[in-house]
Amino acid sequence: MPDSPNSPTSSNTARRGSCLRWLVLVVLAVLLAASALAVAAVLGMNRGRDERQAAIDAKVTAYIAQGMDYIDQDQPDLAVAELQQALALDPGNQQAQQALDGLAFTSTATPSPIPSVPPLLLVPPDSAPVTPAADQIVLPTEQLFSQAQAAKAAAEWSEALALLDQLEALDPAFQPDDVSQLRFETLAGEAKDLLADDRYEEALRIYDRALELRSDAALSAERDLVSLYIDALSRWRLDWEETVQYLGQIYETRPDFLDVRERLAVANESWADSLGREGHWCEAVDQYKAAVNFGAATDVASKQAEAVAFCANPPTPTVSAEPDGEEPPSAAVAEGAGQLTFATYSPQFDRWSVYSLAMRGSQQPVVIMQDAS
Repeated sequence: MPDSPNSPTSSNTARRGSCLRWLVLVVLAVLLAASALAVAAVLGMNRGRDERQAAIDAKVTAYIAQGMDYIDQDQPDLAVAELQQALALDPGNQQAQQALDGLAFTSTATPSPIPSVPPLLLVPPDSAPVTPAADQIVLPTEQLFSQAQAAKAAAEWSEALALLDQLEALDPAFQPDDVSQLRFETLAGEAKDLLADDRYEEALRIYDRALELRSDAALSAERDLVSLYIDALSRWRLDWEETVQYLGQIYETRPDFLDVRERLAVANESWADSLGREGHWCEAVDQYKAAVNFGAATDVASKQAEAVAFCANPPTPTVSAEPDGEEPPSAAVAEGAGQLTFATYSPQFDRWSVYSLAMRGSQQPVVIMQDAS
């Protein structure tokens, strides 16, 4: 007896058929999604490869254009260098090869010297000079990095930095930590060389560039010493006290930094001379003593002894027609004041002193101005 449409067997068969249809639909959906992902991946790879090839083509075009400009300017050596760069990137480029062949027949110049940074080949040097397929192109990041290391080792700071700039422009993701460290070391080396050449402001700027890349306690301390030294030089002859303060801070940190010790001897002596001209002999004693301790000239000791004597017994000027060892005084009677005002010049201390002498009472003149001009 056949099953009725509402029998349990018919119901089970219908459910199984429905499940199979859903299973087939799910499998088809998964396959479609996988196919879409595969297509996207292939397109992405092709796009990246095309972008790299486009970048290389742009460089080749630029090299050829520059080479042609040099040919027009009758500079065959420079033209050869540019065209060789183009062929290094694209060995099969007919335009560059034809231009080189033409130069070989028309130019009588000697072969161009090998550039300090040789052309970077995009194919292994021992391979046949055939045009590489797009998926065989190797970016020259390793070569650039090696050349930057060699330039840094040779203290060719500008060349090393230029190579690192080229590397980062070509592939910013290439070993970023190693590239940053090499750039830091290059900048630090350049700063030290500038400092040794007495180019202090330039050195300070390079120190700051290096410390922007990473913190370094030793380099930061040296940078601060350079800054103090520049401050000291900016006050030289203008304010001896501030000059001594700046140089003293450097000396306390690193006594052998540049010529700080010699400058401290000169600055302390000059400060003491200034104090003596102002009549501050006791303060001048301390500065002369400091100058002697820093290795000042032998005559500073005699200045110190003289300052000690004047500190204990300050000199008192006397009025005479022709003061001994001094130019004749110029005198003027202050109108209605009952006082005599006169000036004397001391060749020994290279200073003018202005005195006031009361016409009545005490006969001791009073210093009212020194170092007058």
